[in-house]
Amino acid sequence: MSAVPAAVEAYAPRAERAILDVSGEMTDAVAAMREHTPGRERASYHPLFAPPRVPGNVDAVVDEGGPVIEGISAAIEAGGNEVFETSAREHDEAMETVQAGAHAAVLAWRLAGDDVREEFHTPVSAALDEVADTVTEGSPAVYAEIQRAFDGADDVAAAAREIADADSEAFANLYEAARGDRESRERHE
Repeated sequence: MSAVPAAVEAYAPRAERAILDVSGEMTDAVAAMREHTPGRERASYHPLFAPPRVPGNVDAVVDEGGPVIEGISAAIEAGGNEVFETSAREHDEAMETVQAGAHAAVLAWRLAGDDVREEFHTPVSAALDEVADTVTEGSPAVYAEIQRAFDGADDVAAAAREIADADSEAFANLYEAARGDRESRERHE
């Protein structure tokens, strides 16, 4: 992700009709494409899944559309994927939760836990263990880049600390907030 702006600058002169990126960070990528490829079609796509889990959702920021970008979106959808449009800001803010925060929470759970026999797993811990297996089958460099690109891990750590320090009443309030009860969440804030 961090290499995209320099790569766009270096290779933009080769783009005759369109340029796109699939790095997973959109704000800087779209800005670099806009700066270095005016007059060409531009889009940033982010497959929201690892290659072993194809097909899935692919978000797209179409900065300058046209037939090439439309064809690329159609080809992605023809592979069974769901392409949906967003803004660079909305995407990057969402990645703070769905990538940086989620990965940090899962990795922290795995690192903090002890190895237990399979029979001890509850439905929740078994599901977390499976998710941790999924997260750790990838490249640590990719996951590190995600942590550098997006905030989110600190919020997870702060929430974990708040849960750990909570008395019964505070815990109940946090639990209700996590449940999604809007009124409890607003009280918590």
